Amino acid sequence: SLVKTGAFDQFGVNRRRLYINIDYLLNSINNEQKNKVSGQLDLFSVPEVVQDTKFSFKDDEHFPAAEDYTDTEKLNLEKQLAGIYLSGHPLEKNQEYVKYISTCNISQLTNEGNEVYDNTVQTIVATIVKCRNHTTKKNDIMCFATVEDLSGTMDVILFPKVLDTTSANMLENDVVIIKGRVSLKDDSATLVAENVWDINSDDAKQMLVNKTQKSNGLYIRFKNKNVQSLGKVRQILEE
Repeated sequence: SLVKTGAFDQFGVNRRRLYINIDYLLNSINNEQKNKVSGQLDLFSVPEVVQDTKFSFKDDEHFPAAEDYTDTEKLNLEKQLAGIYLSGHPLEKNQEYVKYISTCNISQLTNEGNEVYDNTVQTIVATIVKCRNHTTKKNDIMCFATVEDLSGTMDVILFPKVLDTTSANMLENDVVIIKGRVSLKDDSATLVAENVWDINSDDAKQMLVNKTQKSNGLYIRFKNKNVQSLGKVRQILEE
């Protein structure tokens, strides 16, 4: 777990290579310690096989090279083993989608003042934290998910019709675009999904192109920044 979450990155050898050669690494450390009159096996000690924070046996036949985990794999392993992302966040590489596609962030929907969003349609870009399928009385499958962005977490419901048509796999750690209606009950916000797109889908990429390309449009000037009025106008235009 320590290797997979990056605890030994400072040694200059990639995580996958360390992990698949962990037995050889531990045996080398153990043998080094046995040659000393005193001293016990200590995973965090620095034996002679490690010099200047670089392993001296990089080309050793018993310590073969291996391609490192991808950034996505690293983040997934960190979240799985440590419970949090350590080296970054999946949304950091998708800031263009956050900027141009999302109409708000999660904290705006869940924190004080969120009543202005009740029963409005909003779009968020988020990472799936957990997902649970549920079988309805009609034997259809619906989904209850928890998602997060850089501002917070919230619950999302996908009813069977939406779940059947979505391009997203709804897997933990996947980044998705969710368009849905905000439902506030007892100060708790839930997003009832109307559509969900995987961030890597062609539809999502086309959405970004449509939002970023310059085009003629309708411009409306407001006397003041009334969030509720802005939300209603946006909803009318989107419909």
